[in-house]
Amino acid sequence: MLTNDQTCTTHLIIIMSAIIWTGNIQQNPVQPTIPLPSVLADSVKGHDLSVSSVIKNKSVCDFAVGSEITGKLFLPSTITVEQCFDFVTEAMQPFKAKGAFKFTTLIISIEGLAFSDEVEEMDTSADTVIALYKAAAKAAAKLQVVEHFGVCEFSQDLLEALLKSIEPEFKPVIDHINAADCCVLPPGLIKLSTREGIRLVAHHDPETSLSVSDLAKVGSELGVQFKRWDWILKLTAVIKDRQVLHGSEYVVKAVY
Repeated sequence: MLTNDQTCTTHLIIIMSAIIWTGNIQQNPVQPTIPLPSVLADSVKGHDLSVSSVIKNKSVCDFAVGSEITGKLFLPSTITVEQCFDFVTEAMQPFKAKGAFKFTTLIISIEGLAFSDEVEEMDTSADTVIALYKAAAKAAAKLQVVEHFGVCEFSQDLLEALLKSIEPEFKPVIDHINAADCCVLPPGLIKLSTREGIRLVAHHDPETSLSVSDLAKVGSELGVQFKRWDWILKLTAVIKDRQVLHGSEYVVKAVY
């Protein structure tokens, strides 16, 4: 109880955010693979966050008929399991509204996790990585927008640990590994993936998706100071019958 001489002061912290859809960057014939910071900076030009917190250019999913859409969801390693579930739900919710739309595969990438054959060399513990993957898979499955799941930079030990603790419906079908490491894959990982029906697929994504300094430059285009990103979703569209890439895009949630 407060006395007459006491006052109660409440500090209200308001967290603002923006969700940016870059639109199809594959339409650029001169430079089809543009760095994410440059893509985002171009995408937000001329937009006003006071009008809408969602900046959306034409998405690859708007013309997804006859295409297979793969999603790769980048998540910070510092988040809790509860935050992970909420972030994935938020990132996937727009696709739930598309009705019958489903990602062929959703790859879960924990930021900062580098491929290593030794679990002891990981900056983030194996238990944390597995817990985040489970939360992410369950959140996406709840919305019924994903056919298959994938992991990123999982070593043999980490993959074995996941397979021992995961429900069959969340079993990954892909292990995304940086192309720089694909030439020297451990025989044990190759044997395990073959036995479990998991494809080892090379990727060329940078180790750091979006640095604080790059994010700040994007925010300056909007007159705000972005402090962090909560999640980054990379979409890739392939024409099903011909396996030809015809769309690529990013969706980013940035906080200021």
